[in-house]
Formats: sequence, C-alpha cells, structure tokens
Amino acid sequence: MRTIKIFLASSEELAEERIRFGDFIRQLDDTYEQRGFRIKLSKWEDLPSGDDGKPKQEEYNAKVRECDMFVSLFYTVAGKYTQEEYAVAKSVQAQRGNPTIYVYYRELKEGEKEDPSLTEFKSRLLNEIKQYGDKYVNSDSLQLKFVMQLLKIENRQWSDLKVENGSVILGDKVIAKMDNLSFAAGNEDYQRMRQRLEELEDLIEVARMKAEKDKAAYDKLQKYLNEANTLREQFDKQQDFLLDTAKRIAQLQGERINDRIRRAQEALDKGRVDEALEILKDTECDAEKIHKQLKQQKQLVENLKHQAECSINELLIKISTIMARAATPIEERKAQAKSLYVQADTLAAEADYDKEKYAEMLSDYAGFLWKYSLYDEALDVSLRQVAIVKELKGADGVDAAESYDSIGLVYAEKGDYDRALEYHLKALAIREKVLGTEHSDTATSFNNIGVVYGYKGDYDQALECHLKALAIQEKVLGTEHSDTATSYNNIGNVYHRKGDYDRALEYLLKALAIWEKVLGTEHSDTAMSYNNIGAAYDAKGDYDRALEYLLKALAISEKVLGTEHSDTAMLYYNIGNVYYAKGDYDQALEYHLKALAIREKVLGTEHSDTAKSYYNIGCVYDAKGDYDQALEFFLKAYNVFKKKLGAEHPYTKKAEYNIEIVKSMMNDN
Repeated sequence: MRTIKIFLASSEELAEERIRFGDFIRQLDDTYEQRGFRIKLSKWEDLPSGDDGKPKQEEYNAKVRECDMFVSLFYTVAGKYTQEEYAVAKSVQAQRGNPTIYVYYRELKEGEKEDPSLTEFKSRLLNEIKQYGDKYVNSDSLQLKFVMQLLKIENRQWSDLKVENGSVILGDKVIAKMDNLSFAAGNEDYQRMRQRLEELEDLIEVARMKAEKDKAAYDKLQKYLNEANTLREQFDKQQDFLLDTAKRIAQLQGERINDRIRRAQEALDKGRVDEALEILKDTECDAEKIHKQLKQQKQLVENLKHQAECSINELLIKISTIMARAATPIEERKAQAKSLYVQADTLAAEADYDKEKYAEMLSDYAGFLWKYSLYDEALDVSLRQVAIVKELKGADGVDAAESYDSIGLVYAEKGDYDRALEYHLKALAIREKVLGTEHSDTATSFNNIGVVYGYKGDYDQALECHLKALAIQEKVLGTEHSDTATSYNNIGNVYHRKGDYDRALEYLLKALAIWEKVLGTEHSDTAMSYNNIGAAYDAKGDYDRALEYLLKALAISEKVLGTEHSDTAMLYYNIGNVYYAKGDYDQALEYHLKALAIREKVLGTEHSDTAKSYYNIGCVYDAKGDYDQALEFFLKAYNVFKKKLGAEHPYTKKAEYNIEIVKSMMNDN
C-alpha cells in the first residue's frame, strides 16, 4: 500500500489553523486506507525540540526532503523559516521531480495588509513553473482545495468527490459544506434556489397542518410539494455543476495558463458565472484561429503548441461555466457544452496535446455524453480514451481498469449485456491483481458485474457477485455504511427474483435498519426500502404484512414527495397489486387509478410505466367481469408497449394475449 508523505508548514500567525488543518489531514488517513493509500503527516508540533524548546530547523528540512507533498499556508507574512522550507522543497523537486508543492494564502480581511515579505514571495512564486499559489477563505475552502490536489497526486477518478445533502464528500468523509464555499455562496442561482427551498419548507409545513380540513390548503400543499421536488432536483444538479467547475479549476492548477484563464478562474472561484462567461466569450473564435494555424503550419512550433494548450484549457473551463449557468435551459447548455468538447477534442488531436491530459479530457467528455444518454458517442470517445491509457500505462493498470469499467457501464445502458460483462470482467481482473481482493474498487467491480447478470436474468451469478461485493464492503466499510446497505438491498432483490422470499427479507431488513439509522424514517430512500420489503411479503402471499410496509412507504412518500410524484405513483400501483391479490378489486381499482392519474400527468400517456398501469387496471376490470372496460385498458397498454418496447417484448405479448381472452369472453356473453 502506497504511503503519501505530507509536510505542512506555516508561519506562527497561522499556528492554530495549521493544527486544525493537520488534524483534518490525519483524519483523511482512514478514508484513504479504503482507497489503497496511507497518509503520513509531518508538521512543526511533531518534531523533537532542541535546548530552547523548539524543533531544530535541520529536522524540519530533513522531513521536507522525505515528503511527497509540501503544503505551506500564508496569511500576512512570509516567515523566514517557512520560506527556507519552501526553498528546500523546491530544490529537491528540481533534483528528483517531487515533492509536489502547494501554497495557500488565507484571504485578508477588510483593512488588513500583507507584509512586504509576502508580496516579494508571491512575486517569485508567479515565475516558477509547476508551482502555484491559491487563496482560501475558511477551513472548508482550504480542505476542499487540498483534497482536490490530493486527487491529482493519487491519480484517481474525480467522480469520487461528490455532493450529498449539501456537503462535499469523499467516501464517507465530509470535506466541506457547500454553503461555506465561495463558489457556491457567491453564486446567484445557488442562493436563489436555496432560499426558495427554505421558504417552501415553511409553506409546506403550514399547508400540511391545514390540509386535513381545508381543501384549498390541500391543493396548496400539493402545489408546494411539486415545486419543491422540481427545485430540489435542479438544486442538486446546480451543486454538481458548481463542484465540477471547481474540479476543473483544480485540474488546471500548476499548468501554464494565460491571463484570460486566470481571470475566469478568479471569477468562478467567487461563484460569478456570468462574469466568467464574459471573460471567455471569444474562446471558440480564438480556438478556431489556432486550429487553422496548426493546419497551415508544417512544423509544430513551441509557441503555437502552448497557445493550443491554453485554448484547450479555455474551452474546458467554458464547458464547466456553461453547465453551471442555471438561467440557461438545460438543453441549450448541453448543446453548447457538446460543441465545445468537439472543438477541444479536434484541437487536441491536431496540436499533439499531452497524451495523459488528452486521456483525462476524453474521460470527462465520455462521462458528459453518458450522463446525457448519448451512449453511441460516449462509447466512441471511451474506446479512444482507453487506447491512449493502454499506450501510456499499459493494459493491466488501474487506469485501464477504470476505463474498462466506464465502457462496461455504457454497454449496459445500451442493452448489450455481453459486451458490458466483457469489459467489467476485464476491470475486475486488473483490480484483483493490482489492488487486491479486499479493495473497495474490487467491490465496485463485483457489484457492476452482478447488476449485468441481473439484467441478463442469471440470478445465481448475480447473487454470487453481490455477495462478494458485500463481503468486501463489510470488512472495509463496516456493517453500517450506506454502500453496504445498498449491497444488502441488491442481494435481497435478487433473492426476491429467485423466489427465495425469506432470504430476500433477511437482507432487505438489514438494509432498512441501516437506512433508518443513517437517513432517518422520513427519507425517500427509506420509503423505497419499505416498498421492497412490502413487495417481498406480497410475493410470499403475506398480504397484510405487505400492506403494512407499503402503507408506511406511502405515508413517507406522500409527506416528503407529495401525491403527484412518480415514486408515490409506484407505491399506489404496488398497493393496488396487493389488494388485487387479496381479491379486493374495488380497493385495487382505487389505488391503480390513483397511480395512473399521476403517471399520465408526470410521465405522459406513452410511458412504459403508464402502460403497466393501463394493463393492471385492465386486469382488475377483467376480474370484476367488466369486459368493455378491461378491453379498453388492455388495448391502451398494448399500443404503448408495442410502440416503446416492440411487438416481441413479453409485456406486449401479455397484453395481446389478454385482449384475445377478453374478446372471447365478450363473444361468449
């Protein structure tokens, strides 16, 4: 297991901040052990003292020479010894290529001034390549910037760093609160959405208290819930876009960048998206000029190559900026971003762009295409990306495994399960060999393979893979981690499909216990856990227990999501199925019609879930002997299934069969 040695330096004025930040770095060791790394930190307080009670400077310098990362914090002054440590790190870096050096400046408060020593140090810093200085405003800002640079050292997928419940997390470790980060706090769209969500929470609570007795209040409640659901989804995406932009800026740190990129970065770091777009307005035009020069130039001169690299970086920054501009409709943003990716890709190919950076760019490009369901294009880009990775780092490294994994996910979305399995198995073989059989990435491979086997209907193989993933997660993450709960849930669902309902319930109840503890009893994910348990009891024929869990799930969903949400519709649908199985056709019809009303409104009349409602309503009318109504709904289901799924799909065939049965019953009568 690789150890990353970090030396943390600062002047005395930041002693308390250095201690807090050092504690944070040490806490990361547990998270990174799960990722195959250890973190070893050295700082002033850790070193033995001399006769005067202070550590000797030569002890410092020895630790600096050993480290992989040198991190220094500055505020108003650049202390003599901190500068000396920096100089030692820089000298060692020139000799052997590391440590990687990171310098962070705490932003001055109003009225504060920096000492000439710091001004002179910053000036020297600007002239040194492969080195940068960055500002931070608080502990959260510093922690996020540091973790993003640690990801560069680690050379791992940036998607591991994500936003959940208003916090930036890596694994199970909270890195920062979004509200404390300037790129979010200063973003008008972020603040507008957050403020409106807070207003809606109060409005929903007031309307909920009045809803039982007041029809107008009930209607308002549903209106507010619908608005909150839509806005919450937009807000989650906005947080993702803002974090993606911060990642993009971090990836460019240490690169040779031009003044335009620097100014855009400063604007984006403050959340000023429109200002950044104005700075970058000529990016595409300038990139096209450089592209024309490259095609005309017989030899790629260094200056032109540098211009092309800066232009590619500008295009990538602009992509993130466009996606973070919530005022622009999402379809328009997607089209603009895709066009910029195409331009960056073309320019990189023409400019003999650094292959490692090119592979990173293609990985981002493929991820963008995958996210927006452009699977054929995502596959083409992913295959080009993995070819570069194999050329650079070989076909048996962890980078190749990550690429294989991504390709497998694309094939799975396309429904080509054999090819998906082929690539996921390639990724697994590498991870087991390089990372070992007890690594979280290995568990991810087993999980992905299990999902594909489930799609193929090979439940024994799916179960075997999910159980292997679970064994790793229980050991590495523990038995109360949300990822472990997901594996329990997946295993339970496979046992359900296999018809082993008692084993299904065993695992589904384990998942529920974790989610109730981690998420609470009024969370939509907890509601879905109740739903899965209810479905298992339904399959067992224990309809009363099934209703108990499904009605619990429904109560949560109606409260959290409202009565016009697709998840609520699913619960109405499932409850209707239980009542149908019990022979209570009136209750079954009531719930199925509720589900249908939502699905027609939210999903439309030509969605496969809507067609399932048509079909089951037809079944209820058939059981009640109302063949005219049954035929009407079976025909609706058949038409949608045939159009969306094809004439040979089992759902289409079932609807067709029931139409013939009902027609024969009508003729007999």
